[in-house]
Amino acid sequence: MLVIMSTCIDVANVELSHVNNTAVVNATSKMPINRDPLSELSLPSFVDCNKQSVVAFMRDLDMYFELKKVPENLKLPLALRAIKEHFAQNSVSSEYHKIDSYHSFKSQFSKLFWNEPEQARARCDIWQGRYDRNGGESMTEHYVLYASLTANLQPPLTEYDLVTALTSHFSMEIQRAMLASNLRSSQEALAFLARMQSLEYSQEVYKKSKQEQNSIDFERIQSKGRDQGGGSGYREMLGM
Repeated sequence: MLVIMSTCIDVANVELSHVNNTAVVNATSKMPINRDPLSELSLPSFVDCNKQSVVAFMRDLDMYFELKKVPENLKLPLALRAIKEHFAQNSVSSEYHKIDSYHSFKSQFSKLFWNEPEQARARCDIWQGRYDRNGGESMTEHYVLYASLTANLQPPLTEYDLVTALTSHFSMEIQRAMLASNLRSSQEALAFLARMQSLEYSQEVYKKSKQEQNSIDFERIQSKGRDQGGGSGYREMLGM
């Protein structure tokens, strides 16, 4: 009997020890792990030469290499790996004999995709572009997209020229309002466009609410008319 009791106590101790260990493991698994934030930083990629800024891409590469402390001899292989678009890959391959370092890669890549004709085309887009209300982007998003192009132009546009150029992208009503506000900087222009967006959104919400209320009222009148048998009173309510 004593042996049995001893065995039971031992089993209980083992089970308790198992529970305690499990609790420790569970508690440990819930504790936050100190991770290096740079470990989740991914290599920038170039995927579309028509929509992606070459200058911004190379700036992102430089920042990535600096933060990751990438050795100089690895920068060129990684830069070539970052190019995903087939046209860009083929263009770089055709000039590969001129590329012997990351510095020469940046020089050749700029000549291929951000040369004088490309910059001239970008300037033309900035002055002649138009905002499409049905294009899926807000007015502020449109402004920022084109403003980002000017930051990479050589020489860049002045703030006043940029505001003047992008003012013409919008509808005549917006243009008049922007000119009347005498906007002198992109910060002022973006704040103005944000207010206009908020106003338009409020108007759309009110219009939609009004339409829904009219629909409810009309349905109520129809229902009341049906209950009354569609008599003269019902016709009067409908304006007939």
